[in-house]
Amino acid sequence: MPINDHMYRVLMIDMERSNISKDEPVTLEEFRSSLIRTTGSDLGLNDVKWMSRFGNATRQAGRYRNGRLFLAGDSAHIHFPAGGQGMNVGLQEAMNLGWKLAGAIKGWAPDWLLNSYHAERFPWNTALLRNTEVQTLLLDVTPLSLNFEAC
Repeated sequence: MPINDHMYRVLMIDMERSNISKDEPVTLEEFRSSLIRTTGSDLGLNDVKWMSRFGNATRQAGRYRNGRLFLAGDSAHIHFPAGGQGMNVGLQEAMNLGWKLAGAIKGWAPDWLLNSYHAERFPWNTALLRNTEVQTLLLDVTPLSLNFEAC
């Protein structure tokens, strides 16, 4: 993914390195070796700015409303990034909650309407998290991530 004209972000899944703890630092040689093994090239890797491992941090808030506080998107749930699903449900939550908040502010929404946000969104998001958990189990990976400049 290009960051600018000279810098790129690379996310990589290397099945041969999937058993490494995410706490173990990524070495430049490890990343170069993985790139060559999986793509046939090191992609001009030089001047690395940042490298890390990341894993699956899937979790969900127990409730999406506490008084005047509402949770939506990544504050309500996070999951392994698979297929843009998180962005999609975050937009759905914004639409679901937005018109209800507008109704409350304008004074026409009944008291129960804001409470319906959690009841309507939580089951969909639980299903999303199950979906991405299964995808992660099928991949069985610990991805690597780095930012670098290519020559």
